[in-house]
Amino acid sequence: MMHPKKMWLPFLLLALFSFFCLPSGFAQEEKPENRVPVKIEGKKFLPLRVLARPMSNIYKERDENSVIVEENVPVFQNYFVYTRPDHSILDTEAKGWYEVGKNNRGDVLGWMKAEDVMEWKQTMCLSYEHPMGRKPVLMFREIEPLRETINMPPEEREKKALAFYETIKSQEIPPDFPIVSMEPEAAIDITEQFYLLPILEHTEIQIQGREGRLLKLASAPKSGRAAEPTPGPGPEPHPFRNPDTGTGDPAPLKKLKMDIVYVVDMTASMQPYIDATLKTIQEISQSITADAEIKKSVRFGLWGYRDSLDIPGIEFVTKNFTPQLQEVDEFQKTLEEVKVVKVGSQGYDEDVFSGMDKAMRETKWTEEALHFITLLGDAPGHGSGHKWNLSKQNEETLRAFADDKKLYIFSVHIKDKDAKGFWDTAETQFQTLSQNKGMQGKPGYFGVDSKNMDAFAMVSNKIAEQLVDLMKQAKSGSVAAPAAAQASSTSLPSKPSSAEPVSDFVQEESKVSETITNIGYAALVEWIGTQRKVEAPRDIVAWVTDKDLIDPAIQSLDVRTLVNKRQLDSLTTVLQKLLEAGSKGLMSGQKFFSELQSVSGLSVRDIEKIKIAKTFAETGLVPEFLDGLPYQSQIMSMSDDLWNSWGPDQQQTFLDNLDAKIQYYTNVHDTPKGWVALNKGDDPDEHVYPLSLDMLP
Repeated sequence: MMHPKKMWLPFLLLALFSFFCLPSGFAQEEKPENRVPVKIEGKKFLPLRVLARPMSNIYKERDENSVIVEENVPVFQNYFVYTRPDHSILDTEAKGWYEVGKNNRGDVLGWMKAEDVMEWKQTMCLSYEHPMGRKPVLMFREIEPLRETINMPPEEREKKALAFYETIKSQEIPPDFPIVSMEPEAAIDITEQFYLLPILEHTEIQIQGREGRLLKLASAPKSGRAAEPTPGPGPEPHPFRNPDTGTGDPAPLKKLKMDIVYVVDMTASMQPYIDATLKTIQEISQSITADAEIKKSVRFGLWGYRDSLDIPGIEFVTKNFTPQLQEVDEFQKTLEEVKVVKVGSQGYDEDVFSGMDKAMRETKWTEEALHFITLLGDAPGHGSGHKWNLSKQNEETLRAFADDKKLYIFSVHIKDKDAKGFWDTAETQFQTLSQNKGMQGKPGYFGVDSKNMDAFAMVSNKIAEQLVDLMKQAKSGSVAAPAAAQASSTSLPSKPSSAEPVSDFVQEESKVSETITNIGYAALVEWIGTQRKVEAPRDIVAWVTDKDLIDPAIQSLDVRTLVNKRQLDSLTTVLQKLLEAGSKGLMSGQKFFSELQSVSGLSVRDIEKIKIAKTFAETGLVPEFLDGLPYQSQIMSMSDDLWNSWGPDQQQTFLDNLDAKIQYYTNVHDTPKGWVALNKGDDPDEHVYPLSLDMLP
């Protein structure tokens, strides 16, 4: 038998061997403490973040005399909080220290003085609306001067606001001027070139009978640190000296490109309009091919849509006739081969939304080009809950997706008097789809009599011809801003309605031209902003309103919440449970919460909370990031009484809208573009998407 003292000798030798065979330095390295960030007060999962003020440092210890880990950190850089001072026992929040980290995985950086940070309690931010047709956002140093301006009678408020703009334009800024900065006048697309305008505080207001918000923001461009002073002699740039919406240097316009994609109903009634579209392309082809630069800069595409494959002989639901976008001569040949289906659909509706969805997401769009879609159809689309709507989307979710992807839409609604009962539905869908950014409620919608081929030809020609003319003007550097780009929406025509008598169902030719010109220019303004790489004002904390001060009917800022993919997944899961419960309740006639208790994936604790809940907000199923956001949510207030007060049609509409939102979140989740890292080195699962509050359920 081995001596007891020798029994442990092999183990000791093995341990020593392992120690010396490890990589250099490994033996002394301690495993980092598995720490988690402080949570926002009242939340179980949402971590607290802070934003760094200008000229702030991160220290190794809670002592200004300790080693500086990072000096002069980027202004408004966000950090996770790992230790938070107890403000309840301090005289002010400007005392104490925050322990901060660069992520939520325990990578602690050090300590920051409380006076050097601002708590960002909800991951809300702002994005600028399209600048056309409104005045730039004014940023007030304090809330009271802004509140006083808003509360003035309309004429006085307009006069006061215009005086502010004139002072800024003069560059002679008095010492007591209440405004600290102004939005750049060129368009900035948050989904294309991310900029961070965190919301620190918000409050609801009424302005001329409209609900609005006062918002305290911090302006933090994605590039990080403040701009360096201009080198050499002369004054530094004034914070109000912003680029305008004009074309400025014509050089970038030389590389402008344009895609025009047609999305066409290809059922039996549409052949004359496809032929007329071909004639339009033939007529403008000579103008395009006469200029080699224009010819190679304009591409065309074609998608067709029909109805369900359950209908014998229908052949396809959607079809891409141009897997690669084509120059005009090749596109003519493509159109010549297009024939409508010979069999009839079942019912009048077609799968419009699948056609639009496919065109938006699967067209091989030219990079850094203007992107236009022209929808041609005579029937409405199946609703988002209909089994023959393969996209599962509706006009609102598709419009939101188009905005994020900078797609500008024209819709031509061919009105058959024998199908007058379908006009209102089709009008609503086509008008919403063509509510383009920068148009302040004026859609790119044209209604034409199905028997008036001259009217259709005029609209079709105008769309193609004027877009090509815009390209020519831009290439030559001589594009002129239309009146709508220089004024508020009060000067724009009102939204068309089926209740308004319009001769032969077509707007006057001048109105058609005006609408097309304005939409084309709006697209160009956004493109120019992208090319210029315009940034938001730097290093500013200020108060703003989300309404235009001249015309409060115009939205100037869009409130967004930054969500990561886990949060988007949790929201989708919740809506799926709601959809399942509502569908069961609709079929069985049971109460909503009774059916909610029976959906799959719920824990015993979830079921018990649902039993005693009076509204959905009390069930505990709502993702935390939705709680406290400044928006009106229909699902939060959902109750048995509300559900039972609705008829079957209203219940179905509610469920269809949920279904459409689920599909929208899926598309956002699966589209790489638009996801950004808030901090350098963030893991992909920490990337965020600026989701508009309008797209929350």
